[in-house]
Amino acid sequence: MGLSLGLLLVLQQPIILDGHIDTPQRMLDMKTDISARLPDGHVDIPRMQEGGLSAAFFSIWVDARYGPGSAFKRALALMDAVHALVDTQPLAELATNADEVRGAVKRGHVAVLLGVEGGHAIENSLEKLDSLYGRGVRYMTLTWNNGNDWAGSSTDELRHGGLTDLGKRVVRRMNELGMLVDLSHVSDSTFCCRRL
Repeated sequence: MGLSLGLLLVLQQPIILDGHIDTPQRMLDMKTDISARLPDGHVDIPRMQEGGLSAAFFSIWVDARYGPGSAFKRALALMDAVHALVDTQPLAELATNADEVRGAVKRGHVAVLLGVEGGHAIENSLEKLDSLYGRGVRYMTLTWNNGNDWAGSSTDELRHGGLTDLGKRVVRRMNELGMLVDLSHVSDSTFCCRRL
């Protein structure tokens, strides 16, 4: 006689993770405080906890209008908004690995993870990629709707091509760091790169 699925889930204390929350823009641009229940929007800490959402990747989305000289700064500003949340709200904890996620969940907190949406945020610099990793980023989409100098996007007519040599170095470096390589938005030729 087996246990019911509901009972198994309770006994296992599953971790429910959202892989992409587009809330940092509201936190930065509109100064939205997601530690309190909001009258609008989709995400705030009280509703995350009530809904059983244990962890979430907060998307550091850098709009295509940000280019060299401003894209990296925009990413840092968005990250600062998320860091301010975890620095001031005890129910939210920055997590950079599975053990930290499990620890936050065990304490009844929400684990906050960081992912960059739009590889143009690194402005063609492996050093800037390393800097983002050092500040907690654990995944990056190679492109957004816009391609960049090293990877093509599926919707950018100007940049459909695959990975350049720099693109291959970016992916290699992400692998060395242990960052997830997110292929959302990339062109077919970027996705089909066979050798790094």
